[in-house]
Amino acid sequence: MLLTGFSACNKLQYTPQASLKPDVVFQDVPGIQAAVYGCYSLLQGNMGNDQGDYAFDIISMPESFSDNAVFNGTFPTRQEFSLFKITTANLTNEGMYDMLYYAAVRTNDAIDRINAIKNMDGLTEEMKNDFLSQLYTIRAYAYFYLTCYYGNVPLVLQASTGETLDENNDLPNTPQSQIMDQIEKDLLWADDHIGSGGGGAYVSKATIEAFLARFYLHNGNYDKAKTYSEEVINSSGASLDPSYDDIFANVTASPEVLWYINYNTSNSNSIAFYFFNSDMGGRQEVAVRDPEMFGDSTSTDVRKATTIINGDVVYKYRHPGTGADPVILFRLGEQYLIAAEAEARAGNFTNADTYLNAIRERANLNDTALTASNYLDVILEARRKELAFEMGGFRLLDLRRTGKAVDVLGTLGYVAPKCDLWPFPQADRDANPNLKQNTGY
Repeated sequence: MLLTGFSACNKLQYTPQASLKPDVVFQDVPGIQAAVYGCYSLLQGNMGNDQGDYAFDIISMPESFSDNAVFNGTFPTRQEFSLFKITTANLTNEGMYDMLYYAAVRTNDAIDRINAIKNMDGLTEEMKNDFLSQLYTIRAYAYFYLTCYYGNVPLVLQASTGETLDENNDLPNTPQSQIMDQIEKDLLWADDHIGSGGGGAYVSKATIEAFLARFYLHNGNYDKAKTYSEEVINSSGASLDPSYDDIFANVTASPEVLWYINYNTSNSNSIAFYFFNSDMGGRQEVAVRDPEMFGDSTSTDVRKATTIINGDVVYKYRHPGTGADPVILFRLGEQYLIAAEAEARAGNFTNADTYLNAIRERANLNDTALTASNYLDVILEARRKELAFEMGGFRLLDLRRTGKAVDVLGTLGYVAPKCDLWPFPQADRDANPNLKQNTGY
């Protein structure tokens, strides 16, 4: 399946000659399956350019825009994130924005093609629904991070036909609430229709419900966050990996990992290369901002040795030469922390303690007791340490959703409301005159 990038003048449309060709791809079940599997590559950053840089940026830039990471390299566009001074001309920002949009728009193509199929030998309704469920989840993932990082982005739900050059270039901003409603709709439909397979590098029912738990936590619906996180914990078949380090040393075999992006030597990323220093075979564009985030040398927290090495080097990705590190999208440890926060917010501190202390015990830390006065700070710190430098922008989005971003990041340069969203790239606004810029840019 050929994947191409956006043209310079048309950000929300790809060249129709290079799009999914129905006369080739959508004529039989194996062709449909290949098209669906091809859409997973959109999350790798496969837009016909350097996907390795995209994979690194979509992990490291939200971390640099927090107290977890700091610029340490030579690219000024990455330095702007670390300084909380992103300009509208920033090409790193533009690359992330366009890549997330590309994933959404290209997935729309496959969704429309499959929905248009009325009868096909060997394609049952259950199979069709399973394919669509995977695609809706991929689209929801792209839009979730688009709206979390950029706010009121234009919501595009149909494939580009290529009939007019500007068919998607005059779309106005869509209110974030409407985007969130569509994400919820996609995920609930997918949860009801996904098949019994999947897992690993592919969407499964556990993946969707873990996503719903994350979605509801972010949007303040703690009852539903509790429901879905506990469903994953109790019914997915996943289990906490006894070794925190093994999660990242062997992602594909960990019993904890629910969904990951797969890379290999022929389809690689540059994550470890850009995190490692020169002595380790990398160039360390981004370093750990606070090397003592896990405590000083007396700390017993085993997660430090997995997360930070050689003072300030991120160590969750370990193959700078081959670039074959898989990237975790969802894992069970996050679900325990979602359940802990949801229970604590409901005043169920005994249950919250059970979830939180399962994570602490694996980290070789003593149990703790949550109270009405301490639970939010304790859980936010637990999430910071457990999920640091993973795909998902957890630290930044946690501080934003709890209203603590200015308190924690203000001395580093975070100013509200400007820093509550990133700017729309100027190139996208030049292409779309109806796209209104975010406040402060």
